[in-house]
Amino acid sequence: MNISILTFHRPQPAFPINRWQFGQLISIIIVCFPGAPQVSQEALQRETEMEQQIDMKVEEIIQMMRSRDEDPDLLYVIKFLAAEEMPGLPPGGGITSKRDCIISAYQKHIMTHRSQEPMDIEGSEEDSN
Repeated sequence: MNISILTFHRPQPAFPINRWQFGQLISIIIVCFPGAPQVSQEALQRETEMEQQIDMKVEEIIQMMRSRDEDPDLLYVIKFLAAEEMPGLPPGGGITSKRDCIISAYQKHIMTHRSQEPMDIEGSEEDSN
């Protein structure tokens, strides 16, 4: 059994406070039981599949926006995903609980597109006149 003990020392206040509200010493004991539930491989697999699905949807949204000659916008991508029905999202958190995954996928696909854009090194013909 793992036991951790944390102790915090609080300094004496400069002004009088009800002694029942302000203690000199606070101790916290955290007890970890060896039989506590572990993260299941099945749950990790579902999480990975959900993140792959989000990544593919973000890529589809960005491609759709580019096909309309629109600049891909992170806020639009998030709103678009929020409007779609996606099974397997965490209850209570929904798509907002996957914010970091969405941002990561967005940045990855935006950077991929930018690295594929042709660069105009010499400038246009209008600039030379």
